[in-house]
Amino acid sequence: MVAIGRYCPDISCECVFSTEEWQTTYIIGYRKKPPKVPPRLNEMIRMVASLGGYINKKSSPEPGVKTMWIGLRNMQEHLKAREAFEAVYGITCGV
Repeated sequence: MVAIGRYCPDISCECVFSTEEWQTTYIIGYRKKPPKVPPRLNEMIRMVASLGGYINKKSSPEPGVKTMWIGLRNMQEHLKAREAFEAVYGITCGV
């Protein structure tokens, strides 16, 4: 995933991530409703990496494998929480 993001940064993130994955990560990262059009893969990789401790600055190198692994693990925990919330309360955020 890291390699694909480096070589094809402008493709849709839905080539790698499900709709639920990118929307949940977007909500966690930006604290606002996700856009109708999925973000580019490079933006999504940086969002996931930020869940793993990556600090997204202009001078920062591309996220590494370890940071992505931690971010993906945390993303899965957020997805579990979303699924549990929706199971109890239904879909309330309109996403």
